[in-house]
Amino acid sequence: MNKELAKLIASGESGTIEFKESFGKAAIEAITAFANGDGGFVCVGVGNGGIIKGVLATEEDIKDWLNQLKTATEPSLFPRYNVYDCDGHCVILFVVQEYPVKPVACKGRYFRRHGASNHRLTADEIVDLKLQSMNASFDSFTVLGGMAELDAIALDKFSGDIEKYGTGYIRIRNQLKQEYPHLLLDMVSEHGGFVATIGLTQETTQETTQEVSLGNTQRDIIRLFKENSKCTRQDLVRVLGKSDAAIKEHIAILKKNGVIKRHGSSKGGYWEVVGD
Repeated sequence: MNKELAKLIASGESGTIEFKESFGKAAIEAITAFANGDGGFVCVGVGNGGIIKGVLATEEDIKDWLNQLKTATEPSLFPRYNVYDCDGHCVILFVVQEYPVKPVACKGRYFRRHGASNHRLTADEIVDLKLQSMNASFDSFTVLGGMAELDAIALDKFSGDIEKYGTGYIRIRNQLKQEYPHLLLDMVSEHGGFVATIGLTQETTQETTQEVSLGNTQRDIIRLFKENSKCTRQDLVRVLGKSDAAIKEHIAILKKNGVIKRHGSSKGGYWEVVGD
């Protein structure tokens, strides 16, 4: 038997090693789980306790397995594999690399390795894994004007108690609305993730004026509307290089916050920048 394979089997199942007597759904889920983690090894032809059972597999069988794996995963996975003869028993070792852009789906479901088992991810965990892959998080946002102008108590709540909710932005929105109604939270999907915009309101003499924390894209939209009040959404998509859906959401937020106003029809009208 190959010494490295013998050493790997002797170490037993763990966060990076999985034994399977045959190739099937469970093996594909294990490969997906390793791709969503730090990578690992799937030994096909090895039973519980590291007992070598062997598996009947020709080159055509292995090609079929790889095709099953390709069609079951999104993005498609193509792990390396080695075929070993272990005292007359065939063992197939799949070497799974950590996938750079997570999460990888297995027939619409997501798995990650936890100890010696494959854990199905919850909705919050899926979003969290996506944000980690993008090196981003829900609480990453641009603050204009300095920290002194923000509500210290609200920020402490946001970074403290609410942090425990992870990326459950619906719960975050509800919590802020309940305890800090003057905080406004808007979420915009962009580039596979989310951009959070938090606005504060301040009471003036007779009215409440909303202070809006604007993102770079929203400031670019305002600038273009100032330069050309008849600028269309298609113009913004072309100039800013954003998707039509993203531009539509940014415009909706700016209109909602009273920063821009539309006059006239969609074809013959124009945009007015009320305040930024």
